[in-house]
Amino acid sequence: MSEHISASLGHRADALLALEGLTPAEAARRLEAARIQLLLWVSEPGEGLRTLLGVQRPVPVSTHHLAVPATTGVEGVHYFSLDRATAALPSAARSISEHALILPHHYQVNSHASGLGPTGSEQLPGARAGWRWPVRSIANFGQTTRLDPTLLDTLRHVLLRTRALLWLAAPGPLPRLRAELAALGIHQRRRCVISPRLGWQAYAARAAVATLYVDTLHYNSHTTTVDVLWAGTPAVSTVGGSFTARVGAAVSRAAGIPDTAATSLRQYSMTVQSLTGVG
Repeated sequence: MSEHISASLGHRADALLALEGLTPAEAARRLEAARIQLLLWVSEPGEGLRTLLGVQRPVPVSTHHLAVPATTGVEGVHYFSLDRATAALPSAARSISEHALILPHHYQVNSHASGLGPTGSEQLPGARAGWRWPVRSIANFGQTTRLDPTLLDTLRHVLLRTRALLWLAAPGPLPRLRAELAALGIHQRRRCVISPRLGWQAYAARAAVATLYVDTLHYNSHTTTVDVLWAGTPAVSTVGGSFTARVGAAVSRAAGIPDTAATSLRQYSMTVQSLTGVG
């Protein structure tokens, strides 16, 4: 745990238990000695945590929130924080080992206390002062590993019908992605810009400049979508058949814009085209 988080929690908690470096049995004894009644964990469940929760079971009630976008399958985890959109899966009852803890709006809570950074010329390398987008832009600043051929082909059809520019963010040159885009006729500079990844304030500022944010299909953006909406840019997603494919719909519902969550690829394409504008 970082010093910043420790200091922040120290002002708000009666006690702070450090469990780093302990075996599951040692951690269990420390939790039992402190008489912890509820264990809420928000990290990726490694083998040590799985053993602690599933075998040792040091607390009466355990729930995971924002830890993994899926069920844990651990018998010692009792609850799973969801919302009505992400929990509305036909297979939810038989595929989730925990009890669903339905939150009133959206399962993911974010803080934007630091505010947005500056917008404009700093968003692209070499852009002149006072630069603004010359055309409308369809953006996705999520992880490029979530892009798939179906999404790229869908966006290609939208680009053919509009004068919009596809705007992506990537940590490196990604030659395979560039080759795939070129094969689809989405040539860099003419119809696509790939910007380097920046810090939170900078990419949130990018979102404020973009015309529209297009979410990935099978594994939606999570925090990125919330940040984009906070920046005032609409986001289009789909209602998929898994938890990770319904996060965007949950965010849209919580934001009061459920119509931006499409139920089919055709509706997704039409919504993107409509919000981008034809011409």
